[in-house]
Amino acid sequence: MAGQFQVIDNDSKTGIKVTAPTIDEFFTVCAHGLKLVALGGGSFGQGVAEVKDLDIKAQTPEELLGKFLDETVAWLKNGRFVHDRMTLRVADDMLSLTAKASGLTYPALPLQLEVKTTLWQNLKIKKAFGRYAATVNFEV
Repeated sequence: MAGQFQVIDNDSKTGIKVTAPTIDEFFTVCAHGLKLVALGGGSFGQGVAEVKDLDIKAQTPEELLGKFLDETVAWLKNGRFVHDRMTLRVADDMLSLTAKASGLTYPALPLQLEVKTTLWQNLKIKKAFGRYAATVNFEV
């Protein structure tokens, strides 16, 4: 079974519940869920193809996920970059990752919801029954 996410959107919080069979897929599904929360659906016109590379280190797996998702937010807000494909490798200790994302950069990118940051301080990535899972909340 592949990774999946469910959007949480109510008065008290906005976020995603994510599950995936591998840690690499878990991080990738988190990025796709964040993209959906921020952009909604729709087309943004014609963009320019671009590739972005990431190399992130952290003290905890949760901090690593927070930094990774905050970089994804920065791509959307500052660079107007929307990834459509991502190759990602999380280290075995879950304290570093490398990623390559390909997608399009747009002249203007209307955000449906402005995500300010990932609230990773209270986040806990769990593994049970062969799947990684977490609820990731965003400050909007």
